[in-house]
Amino acid sequence: MRIVEWIRLNRTGFLILAGVSIIVMGLWASNHLQKGKRRLMADELGNVGDIWGLPKANQANTKFAFAQRSENGLGLYECSLERPPRMVTETWQGTFNPALFRVLDWTPDGQSLACTCDGKMRTYDPESREPTDEIIIGGGLVNFAWLSLR
Repeated sequence: MRIVEWIRLNRTGFLILAGVSIIVMGLWASNHLQKGKRRLMADELGNVGDIWGLPKANQANTKFAFAQRSENGLGLYECSLERPPRMVTETWQGTFNPALFRVLDWTPDGQSLACTCDGKMRTYDPESREPTDEIIIGGGLVNFAWLSLR
């Protein structure tokens, strides 16, 4: 009963409150839908922003990996001659800093990707998009090469 009386006494205040509530809900819904569209574009097309650094080809030259600006920062993308680019992993980064995120190379068997991210070197399986190994490096990585014992 008190709410009905308040509305009757403060009709202008109620209309302002209702109008502001509708505007806020509309802005939230619009922003939420736009994020979903950008996420879909980033995941499926991999064309949100600039490609940073040179793409890295596997030993057979059938798959390529590259770092590219994504919706939330910087993404590691993988593509092949048969399929379009798809995101393997993503990290938040406002400005590109190669000491923090860098595509290193494919593993010698050509099955996993290596990159630096958050002070760690990680390898990822592009098919499952899961990390397969991780090494803490502590700082920026200047040079990198795979070594094989023979």
